[in-house]
Amino acid sequence: MNEERKLHQVLKTGDKEIINSYFEEIYNKYKGLVCFVIAKYIKNYDDIVDIAQDVFLSFFNNADKVNSSIKYYLTTSAKNKALNYIKKYSRISIVDDKELDVIQEELNNNDTFEYIMEVLKETLTKQEYEILCLHLLDNYTFKKISLKQNINESTVKTLYYRAVKKGKLAIERKYNDE
Repeated sequence: MNEERKLHQVLKTGDKEIINSYFEEIYNKYKGLVCFVIAKYIKNYDDIVDIAQDVFLSFFNNADKVNSSIKYYLTTSAKNKALNYIKKYSRISIVDDKELDVIQEELNNNDTFEYIMEVLKETLTKQEYEILCLHLLDNYTFKKISLKQNINESTVKTLYYRAVKKGKLAIERKYNDE
């Protein structure tokens, strides 16, 4: 049974103990991911924890309205709450809302994604590129990648982190050259 179906069945029971138990299960499963998403935008640990609590509180209060995957709902909510926090508490506005929309649209642009992927493909070894794609795009765990690639899990992690570092430097160099 998928999580969303189970969520709606648990809510239908009306049993607070069962509901709380399931929400605790969801919280424990996704708290790391939610904090990771928020940490992409916010650097202060206390703020990350506060925003994560807001995300889960919002999920709890709106659980009956969740129709998409729980993971998608939580990660989208985390991103939006982090961006709202930045907008609300930033002391200096570097760009206005219209410029922010244009920047966000450009980042979401498929050409930008393809450009970045091309830079990564040129820079990384075939194995590094494949591991990076499997982990980031296909959501494979390091263990699953190690089984697929028939290599040690620690080697997968080393190759992944090396690929991230090399890729980041290559993208920054390309961006600065243009």
